[in-house]
Amino acid sequence: MARPGEFELIERFTRPFTRGEGVRVGIGDDAAVLRLPPGEELVATVDAVVEGVHFTRRFTPEEIGWKALAVNLSDLAAMGARPLWALVALATPPAAYPEAPCCRSPLLPLVTRDVRDCALLLQAIAGHDPLDSTSVDTPVPDYAAGLIPDLKGVRIGLPKEYFITGLDTDVHAAVEAAVATCRALGAEIVEVSLPHTEYAVACYYLIATAEASSNLARYDGVRFGRRAASGGGLIDMFMQSRAAGFGSEVKRRIMLGTYALSSGYYDAYYLKAQKVRTLIRQDFLAAFAQVDVLLTPVAPTPAFGLGEKTADPLQMYLSDIFTIPVNLAGTCALSLPCGVSTHGLPIGLQLIGKPFAEGDLLRAAYAYEQATAWHNQKANI
Repeated sequence: MARPGEFELIERFTRPFTRGEGVRVGIGDDAAVLRLPPGEELVATVDAVVEGVHFTRRFTPEEIGWKALAVNLSDLAAMGARPLWALVALATPPAAYPEAPCCRSPLLPLVTRDVRDCALLLQAIAGHDPLDSTSVDTPVPDYAAGLIPDLKGVRIGLPKEYFITGLDTDVHAAVEAAVATCRALGAEIVEVSLPHTEYAVACYYLIATAEASSNLARYDGVRFGRRAASGGGLIDMFMQSRAAGFGSEVKRRIMLGTYALSSGYYDAYYLKAQKVRTLIRQDFLAAFAQVDVLLTPVAPTPAFGLGEKTADPLQMYLSDIFTIPVNLAGTCALSLPCGVSTHGLPIGLQLIGKPFAEGDLLRAAYAYEQATAWHNQKANI
């Protein structure tokens, strides 16, 4: 029997959901045809709210079911990994989630119950796809086989820029306790520096919004995206379709990105942000010359209440200060629960690894998880 997740991409097409020789799965204007090995089944779920189309195998009762979601893992108190996207070929971009095809991050979020489930999921979906130009043909190791409950010989770096003034006291205490646990498991703890961290948020939101503005231009109601009913002419149809089809956050990013790419501002904003991105990547590569894994908080604060910061987008953006540099550097990362606040809300621990070193991340996370019980604790919500 084929391993879970092994299927062949036959073709891409732009027709509605049908079933034929293989299994044709489509939503909106994006679709794919998948053919499974003989005797295998594919369950296709169309979910326009979360990720578009999820491809999930049927499993025996002993096996684990999963799905991939783009969420704040710390707030869920869930185990999650962000492997390099080049390691995982995506058959079709989720058209129902507008920012997914427009700003393709180097990382693909996975959410699972624990580290072993995450290793099984990554094992199933990793691999080269010759039809995906961003997919890298690199061997996929047995991630689950590399999970051992100690950290002997592992060098863990603590970026001093991540332990800043203003870091929530509960977060600081939880991460310090996690560092002590890793040291007790045999890891060597080393302080490192990522000097351009302070520029990461500004850099990311210039690049991401510029890419959103450029790539979402296709969603005009003619070839891509929903078409609004319009009694006016072509331009009126464009305007109404885009106004109705995008949410407030997507519109905000389109406007910011359009400004950054406008005549006279490209060099001052977008081009300069790309140069800073290179500096941030160089910081990470220099740090990884000294250590195997970096350990940081996921966010400066514990999880906040639902809707608590939606009225202030800037505050929401600043919550990403510790995770955004990973996206810019093009390396991999993983987050898992490491404590709760005084109000009972979850606190996340982030582990960052070298490019294509997801196995090292999973090993470190597994050892920490086996030595603690935070992954079994439910959030007070």
